[in-house]
Amino acid sequence: MSPIATAAIAFALIVISTIVGALVRARMPEHHLTGDSKEVIRLATALVATLTGLVEPVGGVLGAAAVTVATSVLPWGMGFAAGAMIFVISNEIIPEMHRKGLKNYATEGLIVGLVVMMFLDVMLG
Repeated sequence: MSPIATAAIAFALIVISTIVGALVRARMPEHHLTGDSKEVIRLATALVATLTGLVEPVGGVLGAAAVTVATSVLPWGMGFAAGAMIFVISNEIIPEMHRKGLKNYATEGLIVGLVVMMFLDVMLG
């Protein structure tokens, strides 16, 4: 993502958060507040809403940076996740199926699952 696009998104999020803060401030209940405290609470609400919205562009920039880094790390992460899933299946689920006398179903299910996984991997790229 280009820096201009990132800056445009950050600016749009700031504008949106400011509008939301103004809307929240306008809808504050006023029946139990004095005149001075009404204005203080309205300003505090607008400030908190604006500060909450200012965090979003920071998260957007961090997310854009993570995407550029994650491109090279993603295959390793996916391989690690696949290995963890195979470990869980072989260590916990298959022995439980064998205890209940369903070892043929467990083996067939594992084979079908691996075939489906390989098919989806090849077809979806």
